[in-house]
Amino acid sequence: MVARLLAGRAGSAGRGIPGISRLDPARDRLRLLEGLARLVLEGLSGQPTVISLGGFHLADEASVDLLLTLARAVSQAATGRVLIPLSLRDEELEGTTVGRAIRDLAEEGLAEEVVLRRLTREDVRRLVAGMLPGAELPEAFLDRLESETRGNPRFLEEVIRSLAEEGVLAPTDTGWTVAPDGLDRLRTPRTVQEVLGRRVARL
Repeated sequence: MVARLLAGRAGSAGRGIPGISRLDPARDRLRLLEGLARLVLEGLSGQPTVISLGGFHLADEASVDLLLTLARAVSQAATGRVLIPLSLRDEELEGTTVGRAIRDLAEEGLAEEVVLRRLTREDVRRLVAGMLPGAELPEAFLDRLESETRGNPRFLEEVIRSLAEEGVLAPTDTGWTVAPDGLDRLRTPRTVQEVLGRRVARL
């Protein structure tokens, strides 16, 4: 989206806009990014604010540049506290533009890494028990859930809901159990997006 906006601006640069020059696209790009950052800050009204950026591992270069510009503008502005959380896995950062941007912000003291550990086997058991009261699930089934969701709590929650909708998990008089052919039918999606897509397809 940001890339399209910048491309559109490039075509109209210099048409009566103060400070915009047709001769320096890089400078025009920087001015536009700074202008977008100012617009965001002006809308905060001095209140503590969280700006959530989901799926940022897929961000294009222009969006990453906007993040850098916004983070630096926030640090210099006399405004309320602003938090911009990014949820990313290590493998999504290595050798990427996003990874380099976060490293730059960390070196400037503008970013802090908070490591979220994966769920342990006991964590998985407790989460399942919280979602499916009275559940009596075989150890092999819990092993599959832990292994195939890689201890990601959001992923695990969506997989459990999907398995209940598919009948792999079946209600009983006292709680939940695995259907007789449940282990054979267990096909864990690879991503949260895939499991949500499967759930939507069943509607």
